[in-house]
Amino acid sequence: MVRRPLALLLSALAGALLGGVLFADDQRLPLRVWTFRLPGTELGCFVADMTGNGQRDMVIAHMTATTGAERSVSVYLQGPRNARFKAEPERRYAVPGDACAFVAGDLDPAPGGEVVFLCPSRLMIARADGKVSLLEEVEGFFDYPEDGGLPVWNLARDLDGDGLLELIVPTKLGYSIYARAKTTKLAVKSKIRVPIDQRFGPAFETKLLNRFLTSTLRLRRVVHSDLDGDGREDLIAYRDKGLARFLQRPDGTFPENPDREDPLELVQDTSKKEEGKEGSGGNAFANVRLNLEDVDGDGLADLLATRTMGEVGMFETLRTQQLVFLAQKDLPQTWDERKPAAVINLKGISDDPILIDWDGDKKKDLVLGAYRMDMFTNVKRALFETLKITYVIYLQREGKEPYESDPDLTLDVEVPLESLQTRGGHRAVLFHADLDGDGIRDQVARRPDGGLSILRGQVSEGTFGGRELGFSGREVKLSLPQTEPPWVVDLDGDGKDELILEPFGGDDAASRTLRVVGAAR
Repeated sequence: MVRRPLALLLSALAGALLGGVLFADDQRLPLRVWTFRLPGTELGCFVADMTGNGQRDMVIAHMTATTGAERSVSVYLQGPRNARFKAEPERRYAVPGDACAFVAGDLDPAPGGEVVFLCPSRLMIARADGKVSLLEEVEGFFDYPEDGGLPVWNLARDLDGDGLLELIVPTKLGYSIYARAKTTKLAVKSKIRVPIDQRFGPAFETKLLNRFLTSTLRLRRVVHSDLDGDGREDLIAYRDKGLARFLQRPDGTFPENPDREDPLELVQDTSKKEEGKEGSGGNAFANVRLNLEDVDGDGLADLLATRTMGEVGMFETLRTQQLVFLAQKDLPQTWDERKPAAVINLKGISDDPILIDWDGDKKKDLVLGAYRMDMFTNVKRALFETLKITYVIYLQREGKEPYESDPDLTLDVEVPLESLQTRGGHRAVLFHADLDGDGIRDQVARRPDGGLSILRGQVSEGTFGGRELGFSGREVKLSLPQTEPPWVVDLDGDGKDELILEPFGGDDAASRTLRVVGAAR
């Protein structure tokens, strides 16, 4: 792994001497924390414009009280600029007893936003008037959320680009796609078949309902992406037969059966190479995680594969390859798996890749994190009770293949094992929040005590041209209790991201408190 702190320092000195341009100043970032105190344990959080004013409000699911099994959803609207959020919810809905997940947004012709609850055999809708009523009965499914929770249902997307949300609803045989016009309520527009007895790829498992149904693998999963560059989102499932592609028609409908279904060579080859190893020693590990995203901005979905191979041994043999396959323009919906556009080798196990515009040039850059698993590292981990996670950032360069050079930034972080034992502990540092709105992403590190340490991202002119990445030395520290890893969203559309900090599950006061961190107004 190439490390560049010395190069960054020399570049900064040369830039100062030769008149290099600094793309972000070194002023301390003024931050503020907004606190939501709930009557019961927080279960899930969604953000949506619930009034039609262009600002995204907080929709929080929680237990109704510290005792009992009743659940509620509270809607907190954004207030005046000096208040941000009102102290008390504008609306509070009783959650149906059989509800498994919820989603919020403009889901009905009535004014304002609504909340829709996914139940095993029905959809229930809560409108602005406070009433919860039946939206439609569905062809039930057989899964349930963990621990009586109410996670976010994240398969609510504008698939056809008309500005209105569609809902992708799981059923016994696959999925129903619900859509509406401006003056009509949600109704089934299409159905796709994904039989319950067929498996799916690992990355696709995590895309269905965020944390929904993580205790079971019985429910089928789909993801959405534009495969053919027509501006409409298509639906994709990875099954035993291969990658099933359901292409969206010009009228916004989907076929019941896939337009095309064929295996991925990468998945088959990895399975063959590792065949038999797992049973022989127990330490063998083979896995391919898949993702679809437009990497190069041509409007076509590219294939990202994170392949972990090898086994835990005395020396480093467990390794991860991050592969990027660009869509073939002359053969829509396909990727030349023999010619990856990028091959990045990492020691140890890597988390899923994150694609963001890190430096504000409108191109998607790549963030990866990896931790080693060889026995020497394990001994050190036992002695010092920490684990080193290495983060790397690759910028996309004009006129070059994506991520073909050495990483533009490498950062090693020592994470206490105690922190890793909590949910999301391996996500110790985030690089995809722009808290000051300057177009350059900032570094948000989670401290062992639960607090946050924030450094502003900077881009400077390199000594011999190009751009050099770095972070401001003026650290901002926030003292907070331990929470889930922050999730990043721009709530008011001002170009400055906010961090939403959900508590860990539990029944104490901390589990009833949710926080939002953002630039002070």
